Amino acid sequence: RAADDAALLASRPWQPEPAPYRRATGSEVPFYRPFSAAEEARAGTGTWELLLQQARGRYLQLRLTLQGDGRSTPRLYALRLYYNRFSYLDAYLPAVYRQDPTSASFLDRFLANVEGTFTEIEGKIAAFHLLLDTRTLDGDYLDWLAGWLGVTLDPAFDEARRRLFLDHAVALFGQRGTPQGLARALRLVLDPCPDASLFDPGAVDADVGLRAPTARVIRHGVRIIEHYLQRRLSPEALGDPTAGGAPALTAPGTPWTPQQGIEPLHQRFRAFLRDEAGIPPAEAAALSLTPRLPADPALHDPWRRFIARLGIPYAEVTPADADLYRAFLRRRYGQISRLHDAYPVGHAPADFDDIALPSDTFPPDGAPLVDWVRFASLVVPMHRRAHRFTVLIPVEPRQPAEVQQQRLALAERIINLEKPAHTQFEVRPYRVLFRVGTARLGFDTVLDLGSRYAARPLGQAALAEATLAAEPPWTLPDRLVTGRDRPGTAPG
Repeated sequence: RAADDAALLASRPWQPEPAPYRRATGSEVPFYRPFSAAEEARAGTGTWELLLQQARGRYLQLRLTLQGDGRSTPRLYALRLYYNRFSYLDAYLPAVYRQDPTSASFLDRFLANVEGTFTEIEGKIAAFHLLLDTRTLDGDYLDWLAGWLGVTLDPAFDEARRRLFLDHAVALFGQRGTPQGLARALRLVLDPCPDASLFDPGAVDADVGLRAPTARVIRHGVRIIEHYLQRRLSPEALGDPTAGGAPALTAPGTPWTPQQGIEPLHQRFRAFLRDEAGIPPAEAAALSLTPRLPADPALHDPWRRFIARLGIPYAEVTPADADLYRAFLRRRYGQISRLHDAYPVGHAPADFDDIALPSDTFPPDGAPLVDWVRFASLVVPMHRRAHRFTVLIPVEPRQPAEVQQQRLALAERIINLEKPAHTQFEVRPYRVLFRVGTARLGFDTVLDLGSRYAARPLGQAALAEATLAAEPPWTLPDRLVTGRDRPGTAPG
């Protein structure tokens, strides 16, 4: 019933209206899906509508009768009434079509069928902007919206990650190929609950080794370590606990420099072989430090240990570095005549192409020794570490091996898409543990069960990475339990 005065509504009689019907196209609200596909499959679920034909007035009262089947209760989520209703008869047809009330009523109701169809289409056109907003777009159309950006969404993305990615796609594209862009892409995929704060300034600075005032430290997050930084800092200081290095000692005394000549270094090497490598004094006295790995395999380990304690970076030069050595000297001197002026007589080749790597003996002193040390300590490490980086993915001791492998494979796929094409990388897991020598105070320190105490089922863990769970069968009375019962005694 309806009336122009709210006080008169109670005195008006109730007027029957046609029974509502279920809309086959869903809600009349553009791009709005109040029910899932499974819910819509249930009988009676959906959007029901009707055209009110008897109601005339400013105020309206509705009386609905809801009837269930005895096992489920009818539920009404929302009720919408549109007034004034747009009429094709009033808006588009001449007045002659409205002269006869009976025929005008029929024509108005007949045209309402067409008007309802066109209004739905026009409403979607007017609300097209909703399809370009990740907050309002239906999840089924996220792939379509990504196509506008030339992007194919990763199948591993859930709906929340897809919306977050599309909402910040322009920012990610602007940082593509940078450490910050790579860190954001990885955290978008691997973080348990990423949100918009991931794209705030400084949100990933700590992940790429920056310590800017705006950097926010995410403990046990993704770490990107550029290898060139390791020329002066240890991998552990950069956040790489997987490097496997242990705390080392620097050789005592004044640090050696090429200006001292090579003889003091030979003396230190012989003392090292005698005192720490276990080589007899007479044999050690006959040995000298070689610029490259010695030919004798027995000296490989002592040579590497001594080089590591020099206090200066020194790369292990191989025959593959010969062209790099020639290019270094060519850039350093420019002309072969300048090389002849700097090197002693008899030590300079006739041409840069004739230069060979020293094998058994160091240059004694002067420019040849300085050039070689500079090549081995600066040029070779720079060349080997340039355009290379390592991505460390955190894993918890309790994570199943399958989950760890899936995370690593997913990270590798994302890195291949986001990294500069000329760079090389490796992906390694690191355990979220408090380990002396590899944990940075305030960044990696955590007190928890170590990897030795992670229980894993048989067949799903590598040897020495986990233990068999203690419970059960600690309480089982019908079998011998390791750690509880002794052989020869009764169970329990």
